[in-house]
Amino acid sequence: MRKKNLVSMSVAAIFGVLGTTGLLLYLKQKPHSVEMTHTIFGLLFITLAIFHIVNNWGSLRAYTSNKEQGGLRKEFWVVAIAAITMVTLAATEVLEPVAEFGRIFAKPAKKGPAGITFQEYQTLDSASGKPVTLLIQKSPEMLKAKLTVTLADSSGKMVSSLFESGEGSEEGQPSHLLLHTKIAAEGPFQITIRSVYEGTEGISQTNLSSLATGAAVLATGEGTGLVRALLEVR
Repeated sequence: MRKKNLVSMSVAAIFGVLGTTGLLLYLKQKPHSVEMTHTIFGLLFITLAIFHIVNNWGSLRAYTSNKEQGGLRKEFWVVAIAAITMVTLAATEVLEPVAEFGRIFAKPAKKGPAGITFQEYQTLDSASGKPVTLLIQKSPEMLKAKLTVTLADSSGKMVSSLFESGEGSEEGQPSHLLLHTKIAAEGPFQITIRSVYEGTEGISQTNLSSLATGAAVLATGEGTGLVRALLEVR
């Protein structure tokens, strides 16, 4: 078995795999298996290239230097200048349109769910009572609703108003609520969250026995205009 033949055929095989996976990556077909294969065969190619250079160092020196006239051959300068030019154009992103042209063949990316942003308010900061935080996420159809949060005793009599918003928010702006406030009631009480928008009203009423430290889940779902509501007692 001739070593030269083995190396040459190995380089040809690796080049075929690298060319195929490189083309797939250029066309933005990037499953993990393609990226991994391209990386592994790239490392194999580097290994064989180093072995080839070391094994043929004499021939490479003959290709680059001119023994008769002295100095380096024209072919060396052509390759060197071309390589430097391409590296410079790539590093300065001049060739970005060429590199990204394959994106037109890529599958449209699936859009994930938009992040949820909460408007943060603080009320009753000068009042006495236990500090609490209310996290209220409205349902999509009630994003621009007017929102009020009230506290009532066990008989249903209102004790205090914790929050009242204006009529919605600007188009496209978040309107979920993160409210820092205080509750003075110690015994059983009721938290009512009312949302009103264009004639539609949602009401969430939750009875709590005490203000124990921790988090409590408030009423949500159909008829409340909310998808999530939490009360954290600090």
